[in-house]
Amino acid sequence: DRDVINGYIKAIDWCATVIINFIMGTDLPKYLGEMESLSINSNLGLKYPREQIEGDNHFISLTSALWLTEQYDYIVGIALGGVGCSALISCYLKKPLGIIKLSHYDEVNINKKIPFYRSWEGAGKILLVDDNCGSGRTLSHAKKYLKQVTMNDISTFATELHWEKFFRKKVYQHPENIFNPKTLTELSPWCFRHFELINLLRKKEKYHTEAARITTADWIDYSLTIISLLEKIFPEEKYLLNLKSKFELFMINNQ
Repeated sequence: DRDVINGYIKAIDWCATVIINFIMGTDLPKYLGEMESLSINSNLGLKYPREQIEGDNHFISLTSALWLTEQYDYIVGIALGGVGCSALISCYLKKPLGIIKLSHYDEVNINKKIPFYRSWEGAGKILLVDDNCGSGRTLSHAKKYLKQVTMNDISTFATELHWEKFFRKKVYQHPENIFNPKTLTELSPWCFRHFELINLLRKKEKYHTEAARITTADWIDYSLTIISLLEKIFPEEKYLLNLKSKFELFMINNQ
C-alpha cells in the first residue's frame, strides 16, 4: 500500500530530524500527531542488538553528508540497512527520500520486479545510498534498476566502505570480491567496522562491567589508519589522499 509506505517514510524523516537536531544541539521538533496511527509489526525487530549497530552510526551517517561533492535532487536508501543513513542524509540536505528493497544476498529479487517507493515524480539527480559497500554488487543492481524505472541520473554512495578488504586485495592479493572506487560516484573515508576490530575491543574490555562497544573515537582511528596506509602504499591513487586530507580536517574542526 503506497499510502502506508509514504506514512512510514514521513515517520522515518521525522526520526531523522530528531536525531540530527539532537546531535547538532538544536531544538527538537514537536511530535507529529499523524504518526500516532502508524503501527509496526513487532516481528520486524531483532530480539538481540547487533554489536555493529550503535548510536554513533547516526553520527557517522550525518557526517557522511559532508563528504558529498555534488548536488542531488532526491535520496534513495537501500532497505534494510541503508534506510537509516539515507534518511539522515536526505533530512540534512532537505531532499525527498525514497526506498528500494534489494540485496545481492536476496537472489529472489535479482531478476524480478524490485519494490521501490518514492514520493516524487519527474527528472532529477538521485543519490543512491547504502549503509556499507563490500563487493559493490548491491549498489550496482540497484543503480541499474533505478535507471530503468526512473530514467533519472543515478549516483552511488555508501556511508562505510570495506577499505580493509580493499587493502588485503591490493596489498596481499587476497582472492576477494571488492568494490571498485571508480564505480562509486562519492567515496566515504569511514571504514566498515571489521570483526577483528570488534574482537580486539571485546578483549580490551572483557573485565569491564559495561558491554564492550566500539566508540566513535575507535572508529575514527581505525578508519584513518586504513586510509593512511593505503595512501602511503598507493600515492598514485589521488582520491585516497583527498579522503585522508578531508578526514584529518574533519577531526581538527570537531575536536
